[in-house]
Amino acid sequence: MFAAAKQHDVTATSPAGAADHLRILIVEDDRVIGFLLSEMLTDLGHEVCGIERSENGAVDAAFRVMPDLMIVDAQLAGGTGAGVMARILSRRSMPHLFMSGLPMTNLAGGVVSLLKPFSEDALEQGIQHSVAGWHRGGTRPPLLQRPSESN
Repeated sequence: MFAAAKQHDVTATSPAGAADHLRILIVEDDRVIGFLLSEMLTDLGHEVCGIERSENGAVDAAFRVMPDLMIVDAQLAGGTGAGVMARILSRRSMPHLFMSGLPMTNLAGGVVSLLKPFSEDALEQGIQHSVAGWHRGGTRPPLLQRPSESN
């Protein structure tokens, strides 16, 4: 499902090893997508420390499991990914990236957005950019999206 997509070529800018074996919390209300994403992350050498389907569950899990990174769907049943992260970031720092079936704009500096469907390579690049961007506190990494159908 995800692996068939094309994405813009983005060169990773994180320090060597910055995205090696992270503990990642997935926030995705679609069970199949959550499972597929978990498999992709495991294949990339990361540990999935939970999959949450709701805004409240995601916030609770973030403080309970203390992940290295959160991958958050923009639209959740009964909430939003932005709502999840606003609640968490009001209490602690948390590297994260968003994923969505629609292009996301107006994201805060350092936040990466993956446009579904995405490939394993785009996922790993997004993770690297998220971790590097969070540690740098600098400008927002490029938005990872599918090219238009005409490309």
